[in-house]
Amino acid sequence: MDKEKFNERICRIIWHDALQNSIKPFLWSIDFRSIKVIDNGTEFMFQNHKKTGKVIIQYSERTGLFNVTIIHANDERNPVIIENVYIDMLVSVIDENLSCHELVEHGVAV
Repeated sequence: MDKEKFNERICRIIWHDALQNSIKPFLWSIDFRSIKVIDNGTEFMFQNHKKTGKVIIQYSERTGLFNVTIIHANDERNPVIIENVYIDMLVSVIDENLSCHELVEHGVAV
C-alpha cells in the first residue's frame, strides 16, 4: 500500500472508530472544513469556549498506538503532547485536555 493510501486509511480509522462514536467531539466545535489527512493520521481545528487551536492525531507504527498533539492558538509554543493512546481512549484523552486547559486557564476549581 502506498503512503498516501495508508494515510487516508489511518485517517478514516480515527474518524470512524473513535471520533464519530462519541458526542464529545461536537462539543469541541470542530471546524469540519479544516479536517485534513496528514502523515499517519488526521488534524483539525477546534474552537472551545472562545479558544481556538489544532488537534493532531497520528498513528505510531512502532507502538501500534496513537500520539495526540493539542496546540492552543494562544500558546503555540507549548503544545500538549500525549503519547501511546489506545484508539478507544482518543476521545476521552482529547476531551480531558481541552477541558483541563480551560479550567486551569480560568482558575476554576472543579
